[in-house]
Amino acid sequence: MGRVMYEIFFEHNDDMLYVKASGEQTLENNRRLALYITEKMKKLGIKKLFLDSHGFIGQPGTFADYDLADFVSPLTIGGIEKIAFFHPVETSEYSRFFETAARNKGINIRAFTLREKAEEWLKSED
Repeated sequence: MGRVMYEIFFEHNDDMLYVKASGEQTLENNRRLALYITEKMKKLGIKKLFLDSHGFIGQPGTFADYDLADFVSPLTIGGIEKIAFFHPVETSEYSRFFETAARNKGINIRAFTLREKAEEWLKSED
């Protein structure tokens, strides 16, 4: 699949991985990022992900979002319990579509425009 084409910042504590990625958003870049993140989470034994997309440039479209949800779903089985997707308000339409597509594929994900709400949800038991 090749190397990840985003600049990536990682930070983690005992139960959460924080990821901020920056760069040109394409379906292929998003797939690479998903693989990279899930591998890192498995190595660290972390089950919760906070993904900050404020550094993404461009939007590949709803078909790509649906395809990405389909791609990511098997990667989360047995490992990732929760994903908080923190996104800019301007991308809400696409982020909500991705959230719905991913949830329909069995991924426990929520899209947020407020960082505090995303962190609060990740720390909650639901």
